[in-house]
Amino acid sequence: MNLQQVQLRNFDPEGNQLQSYSDRASFRKRAAAVAEAAATEVDAVDREARFPRRAIDAAREQ
Repeated sequence: MNLQQVQLRNFDPEGNQLQSYSDRASFRKRAAAVAEAAATEVDAVDREARFPRRAIDAAREQ
């Protein structure tokens, strides 16, 4: 199992949640990169019932 350190973002010590639109844009950009990598092998993954290695590697890079 691959575990990563968790960090809280957009947290105010007073207990208020803060919103950061730059984080949302970054998430969308990273998710799009992973989706693009997954799309390159989707047919082979389905046909051969194999692990989507490129998609997982792309997600790890992000």
